[in-house]
Amino acid sequence: MTMLLTLEEAAVRLRPDGLISARSLRSEISAGRLQPTRIAGRIFVAESDLDEFIQAARQSALVPKGRAHADAIATKQPRARRTGAAPISSSAHLTAVADRLTRRRG
Repeated sequence: MTMLLTLEEAAVRLRPDGLISARSLRSEISAGRLQPTRIAGRIFVAESDLDEFIQAARQSALVPKGRAHADAIATKQPRARRTGAAPISSSAHLTAVADRLTRRRG
């Protein structure tokens, strides 16, 4: 029989020092990385699902990010300023960063 844990109990199992909260686990559930069990309006996590969540986290930590990750970072659009200005293109952003670095060097 699978033991069901409340989110608070699951958080303590993951990090007894309190660095993971029930709110953190709700975020993981919303992101689809942790499977919840709902009973009478309350959210529980099965021990087996918690174990699978831990294994998946371990596996993703072992996978190298690679070139695809670097490309995604390079093409990420910077946020627009609160002044309502349109976001600048990534090439313009990279040029601006390069100009600032050049000015700092001499």
